[in-house]
Amino acid sequence: DGNGADIECWDGSLVCSENECPDEPIANNYIEIENVSFDDLDPTSGTFDIYMVNEDIVGGFQISFEGVTLTGASGGSATASGFMLSTGTDMVMGFSLAGTSIAPGDGVLATIAFTDAGDEICFGEVIFSDPGAQPLNFDTGDCYTGGDVVDTCDDEGACNTGDEGDCIYPEENYDCDGNCIVDIDCFGECGG
Repeated sequence: DGNGADIECWDGSLVCSENECPDEPIANNYIEIENVSFDDLDPTSGTFDIYMVNEDIVGGFQISFEGVTLTGASGGSATASGFMLSTGTDMVMGFSLAGTSIAPGDGVLATIAFTDAGDEICFGEVIFSDPGAQPLNFDTGDCYTGGDVVDTCDDEGACNTGDEGDCIYPEENYDCDGNCIVDIDCFGECGG
């Protein structure tokens, strides 16, 4: 037995070692490129989704891209919220003439059609605003580089370090194999 939990994590919780701290959440507002699919007849054209997580109400947006020529935009929460979508060769803009907005949530913001894809598709300048035209901060995901971007668990304290996907942690008071790692009480309960 040691001194107990004496390391404070970013969220104020106390743990025995730093690798037991929970992951810090991503920003309140976040977008990334997902579901890239290429046309079977033209491997440089196809579609991708802009996936958005937003805690703030969105009143409008303008997103530019590098490494691809845009040919259209449709669908997603932008269309469902009554936004008009306009595209240039490297930019999509969404706004509402009726003053509607996109409620907080997560899902596909819009599906983008493209041609002339290069080796990677990246976000350029990203501008979001609230219904009062005040700027909103948004973080962006990684570039798409020809394969689906798959996160790998890199937390040494997780049960699946180095594996693709989210990190998996043991249940409190147990190791990754399900063995109790603390004292068992007189009722036979682990950590009771």
